[in-house]
Amino acid sequence: MKSAEATQSYERAAAEFAAVVDESQVPRTSSLARLLLARTRDRQERSQDVVDVLGPLVEAIRTETDGSHDEFAEALTLSARSLLKLNRNESAAELAKLFVERFPKHDQIGDALASRALAESRLQHLQEVEAALDRLWAEESTRALARRTTYQLAEHAYGEEAWKRAASHFARLTTGGAGEFQTAALSGLEYSLHKWGGYAAAAQAFEQLVAANPGRELAADAAHMRALSLRMAGELDAAADAYVAAIRQFALPAEKPD
Repeated sequence: MKSAEATQSYERAAAEFAAVVDESQVPRTSSLARLLLARTRDRQERSQDVVDVLGPLVEAIRTETDGSHDEFAEALTLSARSLLKLNRNESAAELAKLFVERFPKHDQIGDALASRALAESRLQHLQEVEAALDRLWAEESTRALARRTTYQLAEHAYGEEAWKRAASHFARLTTGGAGEFQTAALSGLEYSLHKWGGYAAAAQAFEQLVAANPGRELAADAAHMRALSLRMAGELDAAADAYVAAIRQFALPAEKPD
């Protein structure tokens, strides 16, 4: 769909949902329309509108005691994500925490944990960040989201020159299965360790990665990064030995002639 057509389509949908919100005398119908309107504004990247539209629904969920709005729990995760985009991190963390506490088995628990980790990181609440990440990584169903969130956190820490924290996030990625982020995670880990403790420390960390991941592609990458770190540390003989060992251990077998 072309951009202009998409904009017109979203606006027509938004107008219809807004009319239902304003006119419906049935609370459940009005709440559903409110959620659909917020989803539309989210697709349009109108984060403040999302927060405004969902405000009454979020407040109802926050204050109710009978669970009458539980079916609209998505309002919390959608608001938290929008608040993050608006850099309103305390509010984002609050709503994400509320979702995690109230709806621990919800199919959007991963979104809430990711939003909480990102918001708490910006607030420097590092224990809360690690707790949210631990839960994300614990479930296979949220593993892909865990990788994306961890990489975002690593990049954020890297940008702040918080080298120890960046190294911790990059290391979690490499040992947890970085997927599409593996090359970037190894490079980020190497540089973060260098800035934090020097290239010698980076070489030692990569040696441990090789030992802990025998036979995996990660081990081959880590062996190469170890050799590079030794060379950058000025340990040229050790670097040469490391390169030779990596080639011998991880070189592809020669193809047999037909």
